[in-house]
Amino acid sequence: MKQYYLKLMIKQKGYNTQSLASALGIHPSTLSRKITGRSNFTLKEWDVLCKTLALDKGQINFILEE
Repeated sequence: MKQYYLKLMIKQKGYNTQSLASALGIHPSTLSRKITGRSNFTLKEWDVLCKTLALDKGQINFILEE
């Protein structure tokens, strides 16, 4: 996973782990596990992530692919 790019996008969009986790409706530690690939995003979280970061699913898929 290209977690560096996702973390960079989160920061560039003005979010941090706490605020993005809140937007996704999950705990910050859960978001951390998802970012590092130890857990998967649900489809609902995937959609919210795209909308929150103003990225299309292709961009998010590129960032998250292993």
